[in-house]
Amino acid sequence: MIAYPAGDELRSRIFDIPYQSEDALFDLWSDAGLRDVDTATLSIRMDFLDFEDYWQSLLGAHSLIRDFFTGLDPELAHQLRTATERSYLGGKDDGRRSLVASAMVVRGIVGE
Repeated sequence: MIAYPAGDELRSRIFDIPYQSEDALFDLWSDAGLRDVDTATLSIRMDFLDFEDYWQSLLGAHSLIRDFFTGLDPELAHQLRTATERSYLGGKDDGRRSLVASAMVVRGIVGE
């Protein structure tokens, strides 16, 4: 495996974040004095028309991935896009795909 420090740094910025569980979020808010704290995980289905639609969603206007990708050597960028497309297609024709995204949420009440 080839080491790529910029890729490692991007992965860390996206995934190595504090409070990665509902329990950790519950504790954070409870320790801050909020009451009736609830946590949940929300899931949404994201529908894409084809690979190009999916790819453009990754390169959104405020995307860490876009910043990383546009800073790559053009050949490496091409290889990355090609590998991503192969994964998206999964041996099937290009076209519609539905993927699931999730986010943890927390709510609580301040004061009495």
